[in-house]
Amino acid sequence: MEAFLKLTGTEYLHASLGPFIEHFQRSEDVCDCEVDPMKLSSGADLSKNQQNLRMAVDTVWKAILHSHSMFPV
Repeated sequence: MEAFLKLTGTEYLHASLGPFIEHFQRSEDVCDCEVDPMKLSSGADLSKNQQNLRMAVDTVWKAILHSHSMFPV
């Protein structure tokens, strides 16, 4: 049973979040989401990073909300 759940869960995650993860990894302009001022590299723009993070979270939530038809039952 556990193996079945892992398999169906993995398939669901790949189908629902896979496209976003692949795009996020390839995209240089939205990859910087660091918002801890102590960890920012020199020249980094905190407000731009916050915007990137909000956009990424919003996109993931929308992907989850629209994936109900793919959810394993």
